[in-house]
Amino acid sequence: MCKPSGSDNQNSHLRQRNGASVSNGNKSVEPEVNASLGASQKDSTSPFFNILFLLLISYGSLEFAQWFPYQLFPEAALATYVPASYQYDEIETRFDNTIWTWGTDYGLFIIFSYAAYRCFTAVASPKGRSPSARLRTLSAALLALYAISVFAGGWAHQFFLTLDSLNTVEFRIIWTICVGTVTAAGGVMGAIGSEISRSFNVRSSRLVKEEIFSTPAFPDWFWAGWAIYMTSACAIGSISFKRPACDIFIAGTTQFVPSVHCVSSLFVRYWADQKAHKGQNNSGEVRRLYRIFHYVGFFFNAPLLPSYPLLVQYTSLSLGTVNSLLHFWLLMGWGMQALSLYHLSTGLSSSSTTSSTL
Repeated sequence: MCKPSGSDNQNSHLRQRNGASVSNGNKSVEPEVNASLGASQKDSTSPFFNILFLLLISYGSLEFAQWFPYQLFPEAALATYVPASYQYDEIETRFDNTIWTWGTDYGLFIIFSYAAYRCFTAVASPKGRSPSARLRTLSAALLALYAISVFAGGWAHQFFLTLDSLNTVEFRIIWTICVGTVTAAGGVMGAIGSEISRSFNVRSSRLVKEEIFSTPAFPDWFWAGWAIYMTSACAIGSISFKRPACDIFIAGTTQFVPSVHCVSSLFVRYWADQKAHKGQNNSGEVRRLYRIFHYVGFFFNAPLLPSYPLLVQYTSLSLGTVNSLLHFWLLMGWGMQALSLYHLSTGLSSSSTTSSTL
């Protein structure tokens, strides 16, 4: 005997109600609902704990950044990292003004300004809010801070040519921008890690099968507080050295905790890898290659910290040559970050509309 058609319709309706997606007109609200669920679970840590943890970890990170360089190669570090508090002298101060330094700075500025634009516009604006909007905005902000830093650095190396000019308010402002954008970038890195934890939560993303453990997603104000604390330390001269380039390496060392958070938020997840597609990431996948770029890129610049004092103290290379080599290294590290963040954004956006491939 055949089933009445009404029964089929009723069962179909129940399956839709109990299924993974609930439709509302032409828009699927499942990613939004699940994302909210994941975010609320991950942001449930008490504000008191977050404030206490922020104070401890930011203070500890700054102290670590000022202590650690002297532990690797003490003799070279002591001769290189000489505190200045923006007061420079003829004996210890070294500041390169050749095109090898400021020219490569400007080259990095052009590259990462374009990378910031590409990350921000990685997904065509759909009707309504794109799932990757926050990740793309944060990624663009990170790359824009890199671009501002190298532009300010290039400007300083090109136009502040004498010792007297280094001891001016103008140089202090431009160099604070150069270094302060690096310290602020640590806060943006941490925010990206928290956003990845929310967006690629097992409950809210079809791209992730399961996770080894759940990483915390700290609120935005937590990472804003981190950035303000580190950048304030830069502004008052706590990470200022007779060789101004040293400021950058100490500022980079303060990024250790945000880098760990940013990498671990992706690393702890098991991914549903799909067959690679050419061109735009319209399959909703996050390929293994770009995950590796993410893991490696955020730690790729770590060797620069011990390398700089060794190169300037124990080799005959000019400062311009040393800076050019370090800038090329930055290009590779930041480039891997840009590629991975761009790919994560496109994968996150397309995952909400291409579930059949995941």
